[in-house]
Amino acid sequence: MDYSLSVKKLLSREKISIGDRVQIEKGKNSFEGIVMPNTGDPDVLVVKLNNGYNVGLEIGDIKIKKMPPLKRPAARKFKYEYDKSKKNILILHTGGTIASKIDYETGGVITAIEPEDLIAAIPELMKIANIHTELVFQMWSEDMEADHWILLAKKIAQEHERFDGIIITHGTDTIHYTSAALSFMLQNIRKPVILIGSQRSSDRGSSDAAMNLLCAAHFIVNADFSGVALCMHASMDDDDCYVHDGLHVRKMHTSRRDAFRSIDVMPIAKVSRTGSVEFMTKYAEHGKFKGSASAGVDYKRKGEFKSLPVFNKKVALVRMRPGFSYKELEFYEKSGYHGIVLEGTGLGQAPINSIDKYTRHHALLLSAIKRMSKSCIVVMTSQCIYGKVNLNVYSTGRKLLDAGVIPVQMTPEAAFVKLGWVLGHTKNIESAKNLMQMNLIGEQVERIDPRAF
Repeated sequence: MDYSLSVKKLLSREKISIGDRVQIEKGKNSFEGIVMPNTGDPDVLVVKLNNGYNVGLEIGDIKIKKMPPLKRPAARKFKYEYDKSKKNILILHTGGTIASKIDYETGGVITAIEPEDLIAAIPELMKIANIHTELVFQMWSEDMEADHWILLAKKIAQEHERFDGIIITHGTDTIHYTSAALSFMLQNIRKPVILIGSQRSSDRGSSDAAMNLLCAAHFIVNADFSGVALCMHASMDDDDCYVHDGLHVRKMHTSRRDAFRSIDVMPIAKVSRTGSVEFMTKYAEHGKFKGSASAGVDYKRKGEFKSLPVFNKKVALVRMRPGFSYKELEFYEKSGYHGIVLEGTGLGQAPINSIDKYTRHHALLLSAIKRMSKSCIVVMTSQCIYGKVNLNVYSTGRKLLDAGVIPVQMTPEAAFVKLGWVLGHTKNIESAKNLMQMNLIGEQVERIDPRAF
């Protein structure tokens, strides 16, 4: 959206362009900052203040003048001083908001901070552990493909024995897909692999990047844990972070710093910014949690480490809704897809009952599902974020079971990842169906923890 003619005239008169630094007097108030592109009311001038926040100013009574750009201090060099008394952490950088800064030409954020910049900006990291950094790829997480999960898993498998733990910086939008993928691809890994992100870019005063990174480092150093997890703010305050199981976590808010929640299970632990770790379920000998939905999931892996970075991209995640047409599902059949994850309503329902003239086509959806399930795996999850799928309660669910639909007790995202991973290992339909019904690495929630809702 562009500025109005009156705003453009004001800026032109003072020879001010988008991205220029300005000083503004409005009544008794004075502002300094960067002129930003318009994002709303065309008659309101948007300025990014020194504290990182934007302010909108009506131009009726303002005095504005162009200021020389601030002299940016020379970038601090990352000086690595090895301390043999400390543990070694590898930070693998993949991009996202946690490694971004403002692009003043567009008013958005761009991925432009190298891994070393994080260390220079957060020197406290060096007090926690010896930090090593490496750029894997630089991208927004919405652009992430299964191929990137495979590359990342291979990199971790190659490097993990050299370090006491690995932190992965990642965009938050699809980080829970990646955490699920790495959980399947890095089975029984004997080191902590902690994914972190940031809801606010690092040049904003409210950025959560530093605390998420520090808490992840503290958890690696102070907790006896191995496996894949995700570490993000526990609340809107800067006090604690939750460490979530990589298979049972979801982004639940577009912008809050505490956007992530463990689904149907409790978080693994709470980590304070000072480094204390509080496990949130009973942590028994050998690192096995008991007395929660995670019971039976061994967080201190005892089996042989297996690097299994495969994925069949011929899988789809399809949401059921009022008016859903069988033709939409047939698209995947005609396109040669090998697996479908359905997000059913409630306990796992789909519009398959013909009740009147408006619902006659519903029978065709049931026929399509029944036909497809003979050569394609059809899995049922729920649109409800919390709770189990149960296809035995209502007649609709029983019809779906008879049609070959497989109910699974996990988030739709985790089910999608597991299905692609399973079909990457076997093309045998019966073997794949059996694997989807098995609880391979604790992905199926066997008992819901009521505290988690």
